Amino acid sequence: MKTCELCGKNTERLYRVLIENSILKVCIDCKRYGKEVDENNNLVNNKNTKVMEIVSEVIDEDYNKLLIKYREENNLKQEDMARKLNMKESLYKAIENKKIMPDINTAKKIEKELNIKIIKKEVLTENNRDRKNHDYVTVGDIIDFEE
Repeated sequence: MKTCELCGKNTERLYRVLIENSILKVCIDCKRYGKEVDENNNLVNNKNTKVMEIVSEVIDEDYNKLLIKYREENNLKQEDMARKLNMKESLYKAIENKKIMPDINTAKKIEKELNIKIIKKEVLTENNRDRKNHDYVTVGDIIDFEE
């Protein structure tokens, strides 16, 4: 009997499955949590296999430089910018000094009011996601599996 690396269940047959960028040997029940791969680590082409694509909005890393550039080009003080954006001066200063990252709604408000672009659209697919880019730990990050 073989043991599923995901749930620990003893089973006769294990499947090699890609789950969160890690290849695991899993039972038939856990197979649904990932995509089956062959011995050469190629995805098995199932009729039900779909490429997962996620479009997300992310704030440009240099958002504060864009705000400073806009403010200086228009000869405005931080208090003038805060007033123009209808926010407290302390909040605007923290955003401009990169002590606080604005949330998406605030960033959209800044874009609309100042006519500058600080939000980028990022498309993630199953193939270009890198497990080092997430803020959480997965089973595959902790365990080193023997092949």
